[in-house]
Amino acid sequence: MTGDSLTALQQLSAPESSDFLADVIAGLSAKPRTLPCKYFYDEWGAALFQKICELPEYYITRTEIDILDQNRADIASRLGPNIELIGLGTGAGTKTRILIEALESPAVYIPVDISEKQLGESTASLR
Repeated sequence: MTGDSLTALQQLSAPESSDFLADVIAGLSAKPRTLPCKYFYDEWGAALFQKICELPEYYITRTEIDILDQNRADIASRLGPNIELIGLGTGAGTKTRILIEALESPAVYIPVDISEKQLGESTASLR
């Protein structure tokens, strides 16, 4: 194990839920094996996912951003003024910002994310 890997493992926090052990046993006993994604979105996991999104090989985020960029005015006009926008899995808020800036007088934005730190940072940046 490299020094970086060891540091990363030390930074991982233990899940607060008492259901963690049951979720791991159930998930690793299933075919195919799975683990609930909620256990990967702590502070370190959210930062790692952000880095993955920036890789040239990971085209999904770039494609979504391009689609929003090209269609923001149309999307905003179809949604209309004074909407209540709920962002599920808002993450860093990059794509959300594109939409919010195109909207006409949005009434409220409610961000939802599994990572408390990510939620706080993206909410603060969108204010």
